[in-house]
Amino acid sequence: QDPEIVREMARTIEGELLRCVDVVAGFLKLSHSGLEPTRELSIVELVAPVERLVAHSVRQRGCSLRVELQDELPNVLGRASDLHRVLINLIMNAADAAHMPGVHIWLSAQLAADGNVELRVSDDGPGVPEAIAERIFEPFFSTKQAGEGTGLGLAISRSIVEAHGGKLSLERTQTPGATFTLTMPPSGKRLDGLPLSLEVPT
Repeated sequence: QDPEIVREMARTIEGELLRCVDVVAGFLKLSHSGLEPTRELSIVELVAPVERLVAHSVRQRGCSLRVELQDELPNVLGRASDLHRVLINLIMNAADAAHMPGVHIWLSAQLAADGNVELRVSDDGPGVPEAIAERIFEPFFSTKQAGEGTGLGLAISRSIVEAHGGKLSLERTQTPGATFTLTMPPSGKRLDGLPLSLEVPT
């Protein structure tokens, strides 16, 4: 009969319903991502829109973003919106995990010795504890507080990258912060050397 308890229960129900909406929306976006045509993409074409989209949100969280691109990187084959989503998710994860102002985030791209393109999202924040590093890409596993995340962002991001013939991994470093590396083969290839046939996971 306490109206305050009723209000608190209503807020809890609303929060969980919104979380369900986020989960379903994530699956729907993944299932419809194949509607965009596959084409050759320059690394600048991948990075520039992402930088514009996240700049304000990163600043709002008291963080800074710096972009560093090596010259004359080869093109990659894929769907721009899918790869944009991966980079945005990695950058915003770093900003959300900061928990303090002044954290620096770097988005960089360089050519690896094996000829693949490596895009890195690094930060000098608290990093990923060793105890959960193995689980970070599991569906529905989240380090955020209840109601703040679906636990699908990294799982979907890895699926998207693998569908593009690439690899998404968390680097193990002894320095503060975290580094996620998105490794993409040059246009039309896979990391295993086989021809690329782009299929979006369902």
